[in-house]
Amino acid sequence: MAPKHHPTPLSGGDRKALAKELGKSRAMTSILAAQSADARAKGEALIRTADKLLAESWNERMWADGGPIDPSPTIDQAVSGGYTIAGLLAARILWGFVGPRHARFSNFVRPPREVLAYVRDVALLRAPRYIGHNPAGGAMIVALLVALAGTCVTGYMMITDAYWGSKMLEHVHEFLANSTIGLVVAHVLGVLIASFEHRENLVVSMISGRKRAAD
Repeated sequence: MAPKHHPTPLSGGDRKALAKELGKSRAMTSILAAQSADARAKGEALIRTADKLLAESWNERMWADGGPIDPSPTIDQAVSGGYTIAGLLAARILWGFVGPRHARFSNFVRPPREVLAYVRDVALLRAPRYIGHNPAGGAMIVALLVALAGTCVTGYMMITDAYWGSKMLEHVHEFLANSTIGLVVAHVLGVLIASFEHRENLVVSMISGRKRAAD
């Protein structure tokens, strides 16, 4: 068996000196931790300032040669717009459960097979007319809601400390935003095609909420 180690007992003066040094060490630990947190906060603030200045320099560089009067949005404007869109999105989702019959999800969300069959009938110019949303229009609404929700969520995550500066999240956010634009273009084309096929102005109907009675 290995011999047991018995530390040499300290004298009263040594114990006092050791306690004093330990106290200094603990105090220094707290001081260094506070300085570290302060330096980290200042560094993060500098990074945010640098990102804002970079965005503003990009604006100046892009539009200094006589381009559009309004430059691309700054981070603050993008955040404000994102909160506005998120509020409207939440209202539309709530309206899909408590709104009138034709506004409810239960009225226009169809299975994929039915949506594909309707798109085929549109291509053949024999699609049936709906008083509410047709299957393709219902699918487009769901796709737009998902894309907008994803854009808002990733946009919010990008301004948090946990995901600040994440290139992967930035790419996802940009992809969702561009996908939303593509869906809007497809939605407008679908409205124009349906208006032509059924000889009615769906744009006016979307604004007024009224359509002519079933044929």
